[in-house]
Amino acid sequence: MNSATVEVSAPRIELEAVRDIVPVAASVVPFALVIGSAMREIGVSGGVGVLGGGAMYSGSAHLAAVALLGAGAELVMILAAVAIINARLLVYGAALEPRFRTQPRWFRWLGPHFLVDQTYALATARDDLDEPDRFRRYWVVAGLVLGAFWIVAMAAGMGLGAAIPASSPLNFTATAVIIALLAP
Repeated sequence: MNSATVEVSAPRIELEAVRDIVPVAASVVPFALVIGSAMREIGVSGGVGVLGGGAMYSGSAHLAAVALLGAGAELVMILAAVAIINARLLVYGAALEPRFRTQPRWFRWLGPHFLVDQTYALATARDDLDEPDRFRRYWVVAGLVLGAFWIVAMAAGMGLGAAIPASSPLNFTATAVIIALLAP
């Protein structure tokens, strides 16, 4: 009897990135809802809020910026707070530098935009991303999926506006997101 070997190929790295990031992305939805609602509450327009969410792409810094803006803080103070909160990203960037070093120029310029706690945690937890192309595809897909969840949820929060009360349990979401990242 002739026994044929069946090759089982590993899932494409893009599918693995989606599989890894979707549960994490779902965990940031309540946080993005709160930020969207807070932006609406202080009078940020929908377009500016959504574009700002995509440009800033940092929940804790975004929440601080919105809170300070709502309190009437000066722009310099808001920028200083955002810089201090995001200083941890310098450490993340230094840790990922070997993976970025061999990448094409376009990726070295655009890829760091997706450097947030969630993408860093997922990428550093994997030991199969040493090949530059594989890392790049994983990073971009994970970043885009997380960004899509973030922007859609933030827009929904802006749409809901005052329907999310200030005393909502959703205010615990920033802490819950960090705890969820530490659990695995």
